[in-house]
Amino acid sequence: MSTNNDNAFADLLHSLRKASELSQVELAEAAGLDDSYISYLERGLREHPSQMIVLSLAKGLGLSTEETDWMLVSAGYAPTRVQSLLREPKLGDLDDVLANLPKGDESKMIHSLIDTALTHGRSALEKAGGG
Repeated sequence: MSTNNDNAFADLLHSLRKASELSQVELAEAAGLDDSYISYLERGLREHPSQMIVLSLAKGLGLSTEETDWMLVSAGYAPTRVQSLLREPKLGDLDDVLANLPKGDESKMIHSLIDTALTHGRSALEKAGGG
């Protein structure tokens, strides 16, 4: 059974595929997936895909970084720009990313994802540094 968030991902995937003028079979081939899986995702009948699958779908659709980030967020993952900041944190980059986040209903979810990612990132850095 799908939830509203599942439907957001399903609707976005369907819209992006249609905009790319690809059939489900063509997208499946481009992303290295089964076409029935694409159908299930678009109908909200499957759990959110892994981050790797979302990135494969984005590549298969030929999406921009911004569009890829929307797909990642709709599937419950942090945008690529936020993930890259965790690998090489720079305050100026963080300010730029935060300034360019969408406004409205999506911003609460994105800010929550950022907070979670930063918390986990800091925790991992502290463990790696020995405290």
